Amino acid sequence: MSSVNEDHIENDADNFSLVGINYASCPPLIRSTIFGGETDLGIILTSLNSERNKSVYGVLTCDRLEIYFCKSICKFVQSDFFNLLAERTKLDPRDLERVAYKLSGKVALGHFFRVVSAMESQVIGEPQILGQVRTCEQISKSIAPASMFLSHIFKYAFSVAKRVKNETKISEGPTSLAAAAIRVARNINGELTTCSGVIFGWDETATFLAEQFEQAGAKKFINAANTKFNSKNSSILKADLHLEFQSQLIANSDVALICNNDTNYTLTKKVVSSALRSRKYKPLFIIDLGVPGAVEPAVESLDAAFVYNLDNLEQLAVEGIENRALEKQKAEDIILEELETFYLQTPNRDIGVLAREIREALENELQFMLEQKPNLSVKDACYLALRKFLHQPLKVTRELSENDQLNPETEKLIRNLLIPQNGDKGDQHEL
Repeated sequence: MSSVNEDHIENDADNFSLVGINYASCPPLIRSTIFGGETDLGIILTSLNSERNKSVYGVLTCDRLEIYFCKSICKFVQSDFFNLLAERTKLDPRDLERVAYKLSGKVALGHFFRVVSAMESQVIGEPQILGQVRTCEQISKSIAPASMFLSHIFKYAFSVAKRVKNETKISEGPTSLAAAAIRVARNINGELTTCSGVIFGWDETATFLAEQFEQAGAKKFINAANTKFNSKNSSILKADLHLEFQSQLIANSDVALICNNDTNYTLTKKVVSSALRSRKYKPLFIIDLGVPGAVEPAVESLDAAFVYNLDNLEQLAVEGIENRALEKQKAEDIILEELETFYLQTPNRDIGVLAREIREALENELQFMLEQKPNLSVKDACYLALRKFLHQPLKVTRELSENDQLNPETEKLIRNLLIPQNGDKGDQHEL
């Protein structure tokens, strides 16, 4: 990574630009190709950070790919980005551009603050987003030429996200069935690192929940069907042997996932009551995955047994989503306030920075034009360049006139900018 070059530091918030593609806006083919695990942010940034593009940062999560840069290199970065992504994904760059969004200035900053604060996520308030963006920033810094401008924006965005998290409940409450189950388990048993679990019967939902519990820190779940049991009492009847087996497994578990079997209830009050005595009435979390119920209703009458079915967990998830939605406006207000504060704190541009940006923008435009039409004569190239350079100021002047905003002072400023005064032929040293 190169050292900081002060000549390349931008300090105007209006210069911030981004291009992105998110999960929601993509058709299935593009979505599966970009967000299917094959896209590598490091490779993308290595290719984009050229002498022409200078500093380009990026963020890649499970639902979005965005790159960030200075507005003066916008045209080149966008073109390179879509061509590179098309080459790596075997998609048409025009299709990628159609589903992408391009933002700059205050709109781009507000969007980025919302991304880092998990307000643009598929699940609002998703707590993992901030950590993912921090990781992407480190990848960006290890590849891109140092940019105090982009580093400052990322650092400020992190502080905005922290404030949103601390001052709202946007990240609180489960938003999925698995998250609801884990939340209830923590409320009942405390930290999951000491919790063990058991599965009775086979069900895809049970397998999924067990995996989620283990990822959240719980010990590995035991599948009762794969467990051998030897009773100390050789004269015990076969039916009672099954009950003793169930009771022992339940007694050694803190979470029990119960699926349907071919008979009546998979788990009965008699078994749970025996298990609770062995556990000295330590709380037991039972998730009834059966449809209809696989747990005998009488189990709910036992003081230390907490029985939840799929409807109960789904209701908790719905309430979590609704509560986050209520907190959304608070988070939006914080982001808007911080956006205004950021603009007030951003140093005013000095003439050197402004002059350099104008020069670079014109040079980039000229280089792009010559690449597109390399066989132009000098005269034709100069004429075409003049037309291109005058297009934007004349367009703005026309819009000002149409909106009755072209007052004498503005007209004088435009004349001073574009028309040499008193025979001034420009800076001869530039020729």
